Amino acid sequence: MSEKIDEKACKTSDVHTSTNSGIEEEAMKILRGGNPIDYIMKEYNRIHVGDKELGEFLLTTIGCSLCANTDGLQPDLSGESGKGKSDACKAMGSLVPQEYFNKGSRSAMALFYTDGLKAGSIIFMDDVESFSQKEESILKVATSQYQEAFEHSYTDINQKGANKGRKVSLPPRQSFWITSVSSSFDPQVLNRCIKLHVDESKEQDEAVFTRQKDAARTGSYRASLTHETLVCRAMIKHLKELELVNVSIPFVDNIQWHDYSNRRNFPMFCDIVRAFAAVNQYQRATNEERYLIADLDDFDRAANLWSTIDKAQSTGLTKDEQTVLSAIPRSDNKGISQSQLAIQCNKNKGSIFRALFGIKQPDKSYKGGLMNKVPGIDYNSDERIFRYNGTLLSSETKVSLINRDEIEKCCTRLHTVTTPMQPVLST
Repeated sequence: MSEKIDEKACKTSDVHTSTNSGIEEEAMKILRGGNPIDYIMKEYNRIHVGDKELGEFLLTTIGCSLCANTDGLQPDLSGESGKGKSDACKAMGSLVPQEYFNKGSRSAMALFYTDGLKAGSIIFMDDVESFSQKEESILKVATSQYQEAFEHSYTDINQKGANKGRKVSLPPRQSFWITSVSSSFDPQVLNRCIKLHVDESKEQDEAVFTRQKDAARTGSYRASLTHETLVCRAMIKHLKELELVNVSIPFVDNIQWHDYSNRRNFPMFCDIVRAFAAVNQYQRATNEERYLIADLDDFDRAANLWSTIDKAQSTGLTKDEQTVLSAIPRSDNKGISQSQLAIQCNKNKGSIFRALFGIKQPDKSYKGGLMNKVPGIDYNSDERIFRYNGTLLSSETKVSLINRDEIEKCCTRLHTVTTPMQPVLST
């Protein structure tokens, strides 16, 4: 049972001054000899029911901010309203030191002027259906130059004379957690994101309902500040205060990647491996260049996580779009109407329309949707039916490992002859 902490006696943004003197010691004990990822995920699932893989991916965005050789991971969460997208982000966000978790609405340029915005922060952008041109431009630059500050120069019209130039900047390694119903954004923004979905199954609905009844019965509040929450914050805060690490993946030549068409995906997968290694850096060895060495545990976690997202990532389709596309070939090439798709997919007509055509823009065009993303879908306007005979939704496994026994021996040897990681506090 989680112990509730007196929030008045404990400043949530500073775990080091907590009245519970054992929090920092417990955090270090877990980082050095426990399982920090499992500990964080257990507390995440105390707050948010299910969506384990989604929570793990959000954690990898934090892990990337600890590395000097990643391009960062940006989550794009889509799904029906009320199914837990925002709740999942808030649950993981509550386990992060709050000075690193930036939430709330903001203007396009507000982040450049936010006092105290730290490198490696999380920018939570909730319930977004479209971005302004300025916001899209900022997202493209900030995510593509992840390891660098994003500088913006402007002219201060309130100043007199020649010295009117001013400069503001967005710190490096920002993670943008974006939630939306349909993820109908500019393709250049989406190309930099990993597409994620919450569990919308009936089983998940029942699990949530059971948790809601338990909370009503006991009077508990899932967002209460607990001892475990503070331990999670202490672990993440300590890791963020260390110097950035470079992570080496010595067995990369043994990784079999089965789809080369999207050149961004394999580097993203490697960044997931690096992120898990960085969170576990106290239990990883280093090579002669003082690079952190990822091991097979990091690969296995990354491969398991990738298996849950590779369909969306390799196709660029939302969960609803995947469902609708897979239903069209099942019509045996006779074609299928929107009404029939709604019945077959167990979706309302609005969801089917968005999956097919996307979101209507101010200029009356449509952005997103299968008709804009998937070549080969034929729409007969006279019969009002759709046909598709493509193979976009292949079931082939996208990542695997060869010669695992040899790699295990090699990793054991590396850990034997190399120096255990001694993380250094940043100056």
